[in-house]
Amino acid sequence: MVTEVSDIKKYDQFLQNNKIVFIDFYAEWCGPCKRIAPYIEDLTDIFDHINFIKIDVDKMEELSNSFKIKAMPTFVIMKNGKEESRIEGADKVKIKKLLSDY
Repeated sequence: MVTEVSDIKKYDQFLQNNKIVFIDFYAEWCGPCKRIAPYIEDLTDIFDHINFIKIDVDKMEELSNSFKIKAMPTFVIMKNGKEESRIEGADKVKIKKLLSDY
């Protein structure tokens, strides 16, 4: 399951309580974000050791800016609270390969 995170406190809790976090930075108006969302949801069953969250860039603008999000969707892997890698765009093959490394 992908968890919607809409406040900084919840975001901080995810980073503190989980070793690996996959963040989906998206926007409601973003077509590719909507198309890739069901695929990301399916990946939660395959990669059940990774915690999946999604962050609306318009609702969490300050956090999105701190990650320097310029395109949607952008996917970020956090490990032990630090950014490990990222992918911009809704490329299923790249996303699955990235997750396979963890």
